[in-house]
Amino acid sequence: MPDLNKGKPTSKVLQNLERLYKTAIDEEKPFAFYKALEAYFEAVLKEPTLKKVVDQQIKERNDIYEKIDEIEVKAQKEMRLAKDKLLSFIKKNSVNTANFFRLNTMALPPFTDIALELEAYERKEIRSSKSESNYLEGFLFDISANLLKLGHKEAVKDFLVSDKEYSSYYSKINGTGGYFLSNENGNFIFSPIWPERFVQENLLENERAFKSWGAFELLLKFHYAFSLVARNVNFWSLSEDLIPEPLRRIEDFTDIALMVEDLYFLGGQTHANSPRKYMSPNRSHELDRLNSPVFKSTLQAVHNIFVQKIENEDTPEEKNIENEKIKEITFVKKKTQPKPTYDFYINGNLDEIKPLRSDSARLRKLIEIAEENDLAFDKDLLDYVNSNSNCAIYCSGKYGLTKILEKHGNYFKIHYGIKVKVIGEIEYRKKLNKKNRA
Repeated sequence: MPDLNKGKPTSKVLQNLERLYKTAIDEEKPFAFYKALEAYFEAVLKEPTLKKVVDQQIKERNDIYEKIDEIEVKAQKEMRLAKDKLLSFIKKNSVNTANFFRLNTMALPPFTDIALELEAYERKEIRSSKSESNYLEGFLFDISANLLKLGHKEAVKDFLVSDKEYSSYYSKINGTGGYFLSNENGNFIFSPIWPERFVQENLLENERAFKSWGAFELLLKFHYAFSLVARNVNFWSLSEDLIPEPLRRIEDFTDIALMVEDLYFLGGQTHANSPRKYMSPNRSHELDRLNSPVFKSTLQAVHNIFVQKIENEDTPEEKNIENEKIKEITFVKKKTQPKPTYDFYINGNLDEIKPLRSDSARLRKLIEIAEENDLAFDKDLLDYVNSNSNCAIYCSGKYGLTKILEKHGNYFKIHYGIKVKVIGEIEYRKKLNKKNRA
């Protein structure tokens, strides 16, 4: 690295960061390295300027996930319209589905009839590890292929497409993973938008490898894992609500859970019910996620970004950053299926509207309170909305922490002087049009 002290005074923030970085990067023993790495990242998160860098990097990642979620919701809607048409035809024409052959689905007793199984899934009587759109696609294809084979072409005519048309559809889903020639069981498109989800998922994986946010994502997962071990949380007691909202995807949960067990193992504190005891003897001493060379190169990458940030901007000790306080939060309710989704904007800034992520369960509770529903007091929710900079309403960095909620008896209420309201899409568009005309 270049001599950062040459030709200019070095701030205390940079001096401290360099000291913690050198301690970690020079450490050869794995457990000592990971403890030093946590000390480094903890110091980063305590510096507002540096934490803003972390938040912005993770936001880049989550923006792609939000696009994936939006496409998934639209795809499910399109697929359920197709499902309704197919099942309506089956019912109207008394088609016996008990002996339908299966290509993309597997019978789950007692639901051996594919149509009955699909209905059971829609009633939430069956769970699947697949995304809903993947699961629905499998059922729709098998049902359509059977109907076509039985001669009911009129039932599937809205979804049946040529080899050429399906080839383009297929290539978006599979990327460079294969080439489509033809399908003797028929080519069906139930959701025109569905392939866009796979396009975004491929973009996500490419950016994770080639863009800087992938390094920040890895270190933030490690930080959460380290904090869980400090609280004596293990693989079996880990639950989704213990992981902060910016990293709550299924793959995040898996990575953090395995990092937790790796840290226990490195620290010699493997608990009696560690999942390692189920590994083969040859693998019982292997680490699942904590690869020291990978983490050291990741640390180097993020450290260089932090150093550049400090050099290019005033540090908090040289410049007092006063973020804008929140006075009003407006949620825009969108009539999506199967449940409504929301956008939101702050302090009347209509042009800064942002989508509320589908997994933002705690902010949805704020919406309930705004709609004058009594909600039992929960300190975790109070702390999250009032003082957690990872909360979606603060993560842009523009707005400072604001007392939005307060305890009122055994329930919540909106703090005096703060407005939180819910409006419809039509009202939002009217406000935006009025502003644009003005």
